[in-house]
Amino acid sequence: SDLIKMYCHASLLEDADRALKQMRARGLTPDTSSYAEFLTALVRADQFMRAEAYFNSIRADTPINGRIWGRVIEMYIKMKNIDQAYALVDECLEKKINLESRVRNLLWSISKKKQRVEDYLKRFEKIPGNLSLEELQKQGYVHSLPN
Repeated sequence: SDLIKMYCHASLLEDADRALKQMRARGLTPDTSSYAEFLTALVRADQFMRAEAYFNSIRADTPINGRIWGRVIEMYIKMKNIDQAYALVDECLEKKINLESRVRNLLWSISKKKQRVEDYLKRFEKIPGNLSLEELQKQGYVHSLPN
């Protein structure tokens, strides 16, 4: 596990991948931290497709905890694939997988931003198009007039 971590921190992804495969071939199960380090290194190297494929290859036969799921959720957020991130969150809820607090905070922040944008758009749709700036300010649509 220390060797895998060292390879990942040095961005030697092929060496880390080979070490993980050798461990599994010998009947040893890498610890959660090894999987999380490798996934994090893949994402840091912008190898999203490879990280996703790796996650999908290990999730069927490996006990995966919230740390690993969190790395993949963060990857989807970094890719701006919010729907996929939320799909994994739903799966975590179904499987009773507890996500790390920083992942939960990140998801909360995104949902708040999304709600603010939706609220703004709803409010914007209600603005009558035939009013002057002064009238828009009186009705509370505009907070201050430009100088």
